[in-house]
Amino acid sequence: MKKRFAISSIRTRMVVLVSLVFFIIAVGVSAFFYFNASSLIRTNILREAVLVAEHNAETVSRWFKTIEDEMFLFSQIPEVRKFDLEQAQRLMQALISERPEYGGILLADLDGNALTVEGHMINIAQRDYFVGALADKGVFYSQPMITQATDLATVMLARAIYDEHNQAVGVLAFSVSLEQLQSIASDMSLAGYGYGWLVNEEKIVLGHPDSKYLGNSDLFADENALVPIVEEMLADNSGVDMFRKNNTDRLIAFAPINTTGWAIALEAYEQDVMGAIASMRQTAVIIVVLAVALGSLLAYILATSLANPIIRLQEGAERIAAGNLE
Repeated sequence: MKKRFAISSIRTRMVVLVSLVFFIIAVGVSAFFYFNASSLIRTNILREAVLVAEHNAETVSRWFKTIEDEMFLFSQIPEVRKFDLEQAQRLMQALISERPEYGGILLADLDGNALTVEGHMINIAQRDYFVGALADKGVFYSQPMITQATDLATVMLARAIYDEHNQAVGVLAFSVSLEQLQSIASDMSLAGYGYGWLVNEEKIVLGHPDSKYLGNSDLFADENALVPIVEEMLADNSGVDMFRKNNTDRLIAFAPINTTGWAIALEAYEQDVMGAIASMRQTAVIIVVLAVALGSLLAYILATSLANPIIRLQEGAERIAAGNLE
C-alpha cells in the first residue's frame, strides 16, 4: 500500500511539474507577444490620433480658406467697391441665403459706418476686426464677440476693400457664429469616441460641445492639466498627450489650424481609444488559462501512462511473493 501511495504521489508530482512547465511557457510566450504587440498597437493608435487631428485641422483650415476666398471675390464686385448700398445689400442677402453658416455680413466705410445684411446701419469703428482689417492687407480674425445686429456670440472675419488704385475705401466683414464652430467640434472624434474643441491664440475656446466653455477660457481653469498642452498646441505643433480628468486618463491629439492661427484638439477616454489593447490582454489571459488546462490534462495522461505499468508490475510481484505463480 505504501508503494502504491508512493507511485500515486509520483504521478501527482509529475502532473504538477508538467502543468507548471506549461504554465511558465504559456505565460512567457503570451507576455512576450502581448507587450510587443500592445506597444506596436499603442504606437499606431497614437500616430493615427495625430493624423486624425491634423486631418480635422486641415478640414477646418480649408473651410475658413473658402470663406476668405469668398470674401475676396465679394470685395471685388463693382457695386461693393463703389458702396452702392442698395445693390450691395441685395448681393449680401443672396450670398447669405446660399451660405446659412454665415451669421451675418457687414459693409463699412472708412468711418466705421456699416450696413448689415438685414439693412441695419451700425458703427463698428471701435471693433478690433475693423481696425485690424485696415491695418493688415490680409484677413483679420476677431476675438469672440456679441454682434450688435444679431446678439449672437460670433467670430468676425474682416478684410479691407480696395479701389482700382489699391487704396482702402472700406471694410467687408463676415461673421461665423460659435454655434457653427461648436457643431464642427461636436462632429469630431478619436476612433468614434470623445469630441473635439477649438482654441484661438488668446486661449479662448471657439468650439466645444459644452456651451458654457464657448467664448471664454473657463475650460483651462476647470482643467489645469490642459494648460501646458494648450501652450504646446498654440506653438503650432501637432502631437498627442495624456491628462487626468475625473481620476481617469484622457487622450488628447492636437494640431494647428494654419489658416487662422488657432488649434484643434480631439480628446477621449484612453480606455476607449485603446480598447484593442484591452481586448488583446483578455485574449492573452484566456490563452494562458486554456494552455494550462490543456497542459494539466496532458500531464495527467502522461503521468498515468507511466504510473499504471509500474502499479501492475508491483501487483504482479506481490502475487508471486505470495506464492501465486499463475
